[in-house]
Amino acid sequence: MKLDNLENMTAAECADLLKEVTARDAEVHKRLEAIKPGGKLGGEPGTERRKVLMSGNVDSIRALDNEHADLLAESEVLKTQASGLQARRQSALAQEAVKGMPNRYKALGGALSVAEATMGDLAKALALVEHEYRELYQARFTANAAGLGAKVPPGNPELVGRIAALVPVARTIAPKSRVFSGRHDDVAEDLGIEIERNPLLRRSA
Repeated sequence: MKLDNLENMTAAECADLLKEVTARDAEVHKRLEAIKPGGKLGGEPGTERRKVLMSGNVDSIRALDNEHADLLAESEVLKTQASGLQARRQSALAQEAVKGMPNRYKALGGALSVAEATMGDLAKALALVEHEYRELYQARFTANAAGLGAKVPPGNPELVGRIAALVPVARTIAPKSRVFSGRHDDVAEDLGIEIERNPLLRRSA
């Protein structure tokens, strides 16, 4: 594989080529293992070479020797290319990071705009929840004052859980709200839902 114009390659291009070089190096290594000659210290020849040696075909043995030499050279080339590609990739990543900063600042500004708009919408939504909650609380208070409290149907217990799920965010955005600042059992009481209360904890006035 020829690597022309390495200094101008992008990080992505280097990464793609690294995959190719690595894959080819694995193929070369596998073939070298199959055709390697026996070692001088008694190492066994590769499985492919052993078959050729058993055949006694000298030309085939020479061919394997030539292939082995070529593959060794290619392996050296591939390792050098991989090292060069890795170095260029790191350099390209740094250069691309610097070059891309203006767009990243712009992207961050865009993301903040979306977040700000969302926060505004959320604040309005939480204010509506607070309004409806207070309307419900006032209606129940009015009914109780008129002696009709027993006729007021209780709220769905699911509402308490849904309110509780919003508390971590709501207390930051609307810290003075009644619905989100109270304890769960206080909210349940306002909604007319029977739950077990801690007698030592009472809602402050």
